[in-house]
Amino acid sequence: MKYSPYSVSKLGCHSHCPKQFKLKYIDKIKVPFTMNPALYKGNYIHSILENNYNYEIEFKTNDIFTPERKETAKEIIKKFESSYLGKLYKSKAQDKNIISLHEEKFGIKVQDGKVVLCGYWDKECWIRGALDFQYSEGGIVHNIDWKSGKCHKDEDDFGITQSMAYSIFLMLKYPKIDTFISKFVFVEHGTEKEIVYTRDKFKDYVKYFYNLTKTVENDKFYPEKTSALCDYCDFQKFGHCSAVKDLEEISKSVMKEKVSLDF
Repeated sequence: MKYSPYSVSKLGCHSHCPKQFKLKYIDKIKVPFTMNPALYKGNYIHSILENNYNYEIEFKTNDIFTPERKETAKEIIKKFESSYLGKLYKSKAQDKNIISLHEEKFGIKVQDGKVVLCGYWDKECWIRGALDFQYSEGGIVHNIDWKSGKCHKDEDDFGITQSMAYSIFLMLKYPKIDTFISKFVFVEHGTEKEIVYTRDKFKDYVKYFYNLTKTVENDKFYPEKTSALCDYCDFQKFGHCSAVKDLEEISKSVMKEKVSLDF
């Protein structure tokens, strides 16, 4: 694979804008990464949850993630901790009768025609990622992914690629287990979305990722896709992409043509 290792975010980058993928992963253009309050908040929420609600964990404030924003995020976590889902997953993490694990990195590669586990930094790694929280109970492996911000539980396609990658890894890790449940837990809303994966469809899951990566590698043009996300793109901000400007010019041209037709 030309551009491996792949991650869910890397594949998602090509999906929402092939040009951004080219600039970042093929041309390897370096631009300053812009952090924002939402990213800081998400990182802080993850750090607390993945350390069993240790509110004393070091997480510095700055001009963007101010002490006030940190306190607001902390209140979100405390509210979640006292909720049904917060209590449920806290009890799973503390239950010594079941196997649970926070924050595990993984790698998957193809070797001798078979999909096998490998190290996260393995040079032959095909797909890699990191799980927030997992536990095995009653012959089922549960994978939990903490989400801050907007709730997407009613969106049919949300999280499919991410949870499927995790499930492929877990199927390789637990060869005697047949059912895997991925859950996206929306911390600020106290809700979750569940997707079930079963071992009998393992080959279909692998084929799904094979097709995704082949789509990326067979792309010869890497066109830009304009969307609301362009406003947050550092490549556009630092002048490496004119897609938004071009779109504005097209819009002005269309409006002028419309005016001339109307009058």
